[in-house]
Amino acid sequence: MANPSKKKGTEYEVFVLEKILRPIWPHAVRVSNTLGRNDRGDFFSGTDSWVVEAKKWDAWALPAWIRVVRKKAGSRPWCIITAQDRRKLPGDYVVMPAQQWSDMMRELSVLRALTRKV
Repeated sequence: MANPSKKKGTEYEVFVLEKILRPIWPHAVRVSNTLGRNDRGDFFSGTDSWVVEAKKWDAWALPAWIRVVRKKAGSRPWCIITAQDRRKLPGDYVVMPAQQWSDMMRELSVLRALTRKV
């Protein structure tokens, strides 16, 4: 792979798949090429219809990334998983709509309440 930026992105997608997504969705796989109009994110098969994009850039471009992933997702849930930027923020981050996060937290709260009753 001649392009260092593309190599960095591919390596990050593999990291996201193995370390972040597969513990949740064991059957998730990485999409290795762009599917044009049918592009539904960087991963598929076993992601519960989520559109997931992985981004590793020196400088974040969140508004542009959000516009692209929202278009790909349509009415499906989506998130962007991104690595530290040039300011060397530690760790990885997830960006998603606030309402989607709120819905997830509500569902988690219900699940916790159910498991406490058992």
